[in-house]
Amino acid sequence: MRSSTQSRPGGVSFHVLGPVTVTLGGSELKITAPRQRALLASLLVNANQTMSTSKLIDGLWGGSPPQHPESALHIVVSRLRRALDVVAPRLIRDSSGYRIELDPAELDLTRARALLADAQRAMRVGDAAHAAVALESALACWTGEALGDVASFPFGDVTFRQLQEFRLGLVELRNAAYLNCGRHLEVLEDIDSWIREEPWRERLRAHQMVALYRSGRQIDALAAYEALRQLLRTDFGIDPCDDLQRLHGRILQRDPQLLDHRRDTQRAIVASTPDFSRPADRRIAAEVLVERLREVARFPSDVVIVEGGPGAEKAWLVVEVPCRSSEDDAEDGVGAGDILQRVTLVDALARCRAWVTLDELTELPLRHLVAAASAR
Repeated sequence: MRSSTQSRPGGVSFHVLGPVTVTLGGSELKITAPRQRALLASLLVNANQTMSTSKLIDGLWGGSPPQHPESALHIVVSRLRRALDVVAPRLIRDSSGYRIELDPAELDLTRARALLADAQRAMRVGDAAHAAVALESALACWTGEALGDVASFPFGDVTFRQLQEFRLGLVELRNAAYLNCGRHLEVLEDIDSWIREEPWRERLRAHQMVALYRSGRQIDALAAYEALRQLLRTDFGIDPCDDLQRLHGRILQRDPQLLDHRRDTQRAIVASTPDFSRPADRRIAAEVLVERLREVARFPSDVVIVEGGPGAEKAWLVVEVPCRSSEDDAEDGVGAGDILQRVTLVDALARCRAWVTLDELTELPLRHLVAAASAR
């Protein structure tokens, strides 16, 4: 596999996808104090964005701040600034807090995100080979467990999981690119280790099943499905998603089309994705969404995640849809309340779905797109 540049020769390079480090001309700067490294990590994950002093204090000390927290933070910042000013003034203070300024190419996290965007563009135009190379380079940005040396600090809980999700998403998209290039044997090289880490992750299991089937191992592919089915039934009392069940059926029936990598593997794995260019699919999807949100609204103890990019009308979907009656659902022109933009359910759903499709990492069945119950 290709390796991305981990340190920029002659320049400065910041690293959070592994131990938190700063290198200059290939030599690591000495930042040994754990709290300084934690502060650096928190600022780097939010590079070029000002973080409030209160948020930084919470991230470093949590519920046990020192007697004079702002003074204590200032001391940590001053010591970190002295270490970083060897390369250039980086740590900036303004009226609301602190930020670290850097070129996106200087941070391994932003380089990985740029490679992901490149891969997504390639996948959209059908160039899976280019996408695979970009994703290999993105994954090579990791030098160990992200933030592994500062994960115990309060800020690390959420950030660590976010970076772990990012890495898993890269692995999943890389697997899809490999399968679309006929490189199913390479999918099998490391997928067992990822499944051991995330045993309930249906998309990883789908890639494993397709790769096994294309390797002439139909029985192993069926066994992989059965292992997931039993795990989900035991742990959550549910069955695999509809798409995975359909994939299982195709493998069971020895579907010859599933052997052809030139076909769109993504569609083979996620076969129930609605086509919003068809009015019938828009209406069915809207009905499913309404019912799911109403179901969630009846159980307020659930933790609900509604995903979507800017303009996806997430607030409208959560506030308006569960309150609508079945008569309202049939009216295409019904909008939201005064404080939210007026938009039809179909339009809001289409916008949200379009954004997720562009993301590629979260092209999941509709029930996963809209909401995840607290069990997740």
